[in-house]
Amino acid sequence: MKRMVFMAVLAVLALVFVSGAYADTITIGLQEGGGIVTVASGSTTASFSGSFGTFSLVNVNGTGTFSLSLPTFGSNTLQVAGSGGTLNVFVTDQGITSPTGLTDFLSAFTANLLPLGWTVTESTYIDTSNGLFGGTLLNSSPTFTTTGSATGTNSASTSGTYSATELFVITANATPGQTNDTIQLTAVPEPGTLALFGSGLFSLAGLMRRKLLQA
Repeated sequence: MKRMVFMAVLAVLALVFVSGAYADTITIGLQEGGGIVTVASGSTTASFSGSFGTFSLVNVNGTGTFSLSLPTFGSNTLQVAGSGGTLNVFVTDQGITSPTGLTDFLSAFTANLLPLGWTVTESTYIDTSNGLFGGTLLNSSPTFTTTGSATGTNSASTSGTYSATELFVITANATPGQTNDTIQLTAVPEPGTLALFGSGLFSLAGLMRRKLLQA
């Protein structure tokens, strides 16, 4: 019994250690009519604020986080103001090393405050070569014409180091205005991983309680 408790606690500590050791690179790219222009890059987070092409304001924030040894590529928000044109906004998380194998990924999309005649489409990708701004399509939102949200889950097989990309496609007409949108991509944990983690936490709590009672 003591051995089982010890192994469960070790599993929890291993998960926490891996979480702390995780390091990724977030890169933001913008495109309107020509090639993709890299406008920001940073460790774990990146942001850009300024004008681009026919769009007077582009605010992009990208964040990669880590929980239960699973990458959560989320809190990636976009604010765009303009009066015409189509803008592609790419946010890529490179350097993901876990999980590997066949994994379910949940994509969550939201669109807010679209001016009349504007549209927004959002997509997520996994690239097994750890490249920038692309890969194999995981999920796409419907074409938003007003405030809305959507989710979808698809599987991807990965190994080694890979990347995840989120893409916003904003099409604006002559109506001036702005839109606020978000994408979050999360690897869905296997039931066995959650059970192991929960068992480890329960055992760790029990050990701490007994230590306090003996003090």
